[in-house]
Amino acid sequence: MTAEAVSSALDQEGVIVEVLVVDDGSTDRTAQLLESRYDNKIDVIRQDHQGACVARNRGLEEAKGRYVKFLDSDDLLEPDSLKAQVDLLEKSGAAVCYGDWQFMGDLNDPRVGKRPLRIMGDTHDPITSLLSDQWWVAPFGYLLRREAISGIFWNSDLQCLQDFDFILKIALSGAMFVYCPILVGKYRIHAAAQITESSHLKYAYNRCSILDQLAQELDKRKNLTDIRKQLISEQYWSAARAFYRVDSQLFADTVCKIHRLRPNFWPGSKLYPVILRFITGLLGIKITENIVSLGKRIVQGLRG
Repeated sequence: MTAEAVSSALDQEGVIVEVLVVDDGSTDRTAQLLESRYDNKIDVIRQDHQGACVARNRGLEEAKGRYVKFLDSDDLLEPDSLKAQVDLLEKSGAAVCYGDWQFMGDLNDPRVGKRPLRIMGDTHDPITSLLSDQWWVAPFGYLLRREAISGIFWNSDLQCLQDFDFILKIALSGAMFVYCPILVGKYRIHAAAQITESSHLKYAYNRCSILDQLAQELDKRKNLTDIRKQLISEQYWSAARAFYRVDSQLFADTVCKIHRLRPNFWPGSKLYPVILRFITGLLGIKITENIVSLGKRIVQGLRG
């Protein structure tokens, strides 16, 4: 964790802050330098390298405060944001408080989408909001009541989408979410790694693993509403498209999951271009994907 991130956590007025830095087997001297700089103001926990999820769970287990927040090493909290979130949790009795956040870094990056500031707004249905491709809160944007998330941990078996899984499990527990209309902090965006077929597959596998458990749990609770069925189907469809060229059986299995949820499903999400939605409506999923696959091979051949 950088000194800038630690300072942003310590420089919070009106609240008593316990800062735990989990050193996940780093090979540089960051932990020693932080200890030296901040003396007894922080606690550094050292462990062998086991990944971010294990480190976050370790911090959660060691934390002593009533509320917890996860801050990555290159993100920053805004001054006084913690007090505003604590006050709202105390007043509302909610388990989760979330707020607005802002990108920092290359604001021309397409992931920013010309909207560096993300105003989250109220949600009365956090599960449905989390399934939407338009609603995502940076992890530090949440302040969590510790007793309300007892027994909920970060899933170290996932290679990506861990924050989506973690917050979704909290929402599934019935926790009450409350919106704090302030800028909580800044999320650093790094240069995008090259998007490869393997990275698409990694996201697809992990996405399906999360969705499988979610759909099963919501169905068991008789709480799989039509809008949730549609949103889960669209997320499955995003994964299915990644599977199509490399594993036809997995593609077919994922499409079957979609049709069990929504027998008359057709892609209506922004995840799928308008022209492809139109062609799918006319020709069906499989023929459309054949066309897309052929088009990609032609383009690759021309570039070659």
